[in-house]
Amino acid sequence: DNELQDETTSSNSSDSRKTWNVKYALRSHLDGVRCVAFHPVDSVVITGSEDRTLKLWNLEKSAILRKATTTAQDLEPIYTFRRHT
Repeated sequence: DNELQDETTSSNSSDSRKTWNVKYALRSHLDGVRCVAFHPVDSVVITGSEDRTLKLWNLEKSAILRKATTTAQDLEPIYTFRRHT
């Protein structure tokens, strides 16, 4: 089940808004995320941040940390690429 789930609400036919349900929370970066790339077939995402790291996420096999207060799954990256100076 890799599809995004949405709930559509509209007040009339010309005004529609979508509210997305959060499925995963990717919280490992120490600074703002500037880019996200999704693999076209596999459940893999790579993120780039101002903390000078790229993080590779496997949405199916990552270590999942459940929080009781949310229905979203907190994931840990499977690999972190750091910039060397």
